[in-house]
Amino acid sequence: MGLTDDIKTNVNNLSGQPVANNTVPSGTWAATKAEQGFVKAQESTREALLSLGKTVFEKEKDNKDSAYAEDIKILGDCLEKEKLWQLYSLSLDEKTMCESCGAVITADSVFCNKCGASVPERDFTAIGIGSTAPAEDRSNANVCPKCGASLAAGAEFCEKCGTKIGGSSGLTGTASATQTKQNVCPRCGASLLEDAVFCEKCGAKLSYV
Repeated sequence: MGLTDDIKTNVNNLSGQPVANNTVPSGTWAATKAEQGFVKAQESTREALLSLGKTVFEKEKDNKDSAYAEDIKILGDCLEKEKLWQLYSLSLDEKTMCESCGAVITADSVFCNKCGASVPERDFTAIGIGSTAPAEDRSNANVCPKCGASLAAGAEFCEKCGTKIGGSSGLTGTASATQTKQNVCPRCGASLLEDAVFCEKCGAKLSYV
């Protein structure tokens, strides 16, 4: 049975009885029934098309020679804008989302407190919205001794590689071997959420979890 036949079957099932012999009851009840059947049939059509589109997209999205390459690019752009709008909506509540594990975290996080992944700076210009945070003045900034990136005045860690300024680097070790659960990170002193697994500021893995 093809897609068209499936949709016809759905229309018949949703209307409560097969449409046959062009017989349509008269009166207000019939008009209401017809409108409901039409709306439900439209919903079934949209769901069938959405399912088909998802299947084709997942199968062909990495195929540069796909016959649907242009449509796939358009859909990819739409999905990217959908994600940006979701992130922008979260940013209005001073939150963001980790692209690695999907956790909702505070907007100023440098690292995810759930999985430890680096959190990139968000850019909403693609949806017509400027940066949500003003750029820091780095005219008199120092540079990271490890990667050479510019450092904001007073920075304790490099924003690019995580190196501790004026001390040893390293995001691989835990914050403290004898650490007990508390509200501040023992490595950098940043405030911690109650269920944090990683520090949002320096990326330290908290050893009490």
